[in-house]
Amino acid sequence: MNQGQPAISMEGVSYRYGAQTAVDDVSLTIVAGSLVALVGGNGSGKSTLLGILAGLLDPAAGAVTRATAQRPAIVFQRSAAADELPLTVKDCIAIGRFGPRRLFRPLAATDRRIVQELMERLEIDHLARRQLRDLSGGQQQRTLVAQGLAQQSDLLLLDEATSALDVAGQAIVDEVLRETTAGGTTVVHATHRRRDAQHSDQTVELAHGRVVHVEDRAGTDVIRPTRR
Repeated sequence: MNQGQPAISMEGVSYRYGAQTAVDDVSLTIVAGSLVALVGGNGSGKSTLLGILAGLLDPAAGAVTRATAQRPAIVFQRSAAADELPLTVKDCIAIGRFGPRRLFRPLAATDRRIVQELMERLEIDHLARRQLRDLSGGQQQRTLVAQGLAQQSDLLLLDEATSALDVAGQAIVDEVLRETTAGGTTVVHATHRRRDAQHSDQTVELAHGRVVHVEDRAGTDVIRPTRR
C-alpha cells in the first residue's frame, strides 16, 4: 500500500449497543502513512470507531473498505492488569513479536534487535529488567506503545494510549509515531485531549457518535458537519 492512498474508507457507518447508537452515520477516509487523531469526550464513539477500524466490530449499517495488508496492532490505555502480570519491560515488548503462528517459539536474533531498538527509541532501555507493575503510569504506557510497534503492522491503533504521559514522554512518543508514519504505517490515535492531536496529519472530532469536525495538519476545515 502506497503512502497517500486510502488505507481505510468508511461510508455511512453506524454501530449500536442494543438500542444505543454508539457510532452514527460516519463517513471517513484515512490515508496510508498518516497520523490521525480521533478526539472526543467519554461516550463520543472513539473506542467503538477504533474497534470498527480494527475489524473487531461489524457495523450495523454502512460499508468499510480496508486496503491494509496486515492485522492491525492495537494499544490500549494501561489497566489494573498491568499491576498483576509478572512481566519485565523487555518481556512485555517482546510479546509484540509473537503472532498466531509463533506462539511459544523462542525469539530470533531479529526479534531481539527490534525489541532493543524500540526500548532505545522510547527511552526505556534502562528499565528493561524492571517489572511492568513497578513502573509509573507513563513508563508503562511507553512500554505498551513499544509493544504495539513491535508488531510492525501497517495499521497501528491507539486507544487513549498516551493519557498518562508527561510532557517529556508525550514528546518522545510523538517523535516515534511521526517516524513510524514516515515509514508507511498508518496510525490512528483516540484521545480526549485535543492537545494530543497537535502533531497529527488529520484531526477528527467526534461527539455523540458523529463526526462534527475534521481538520488537516495545516488547520484547514476539511468537512462541514451535517446538522440535524
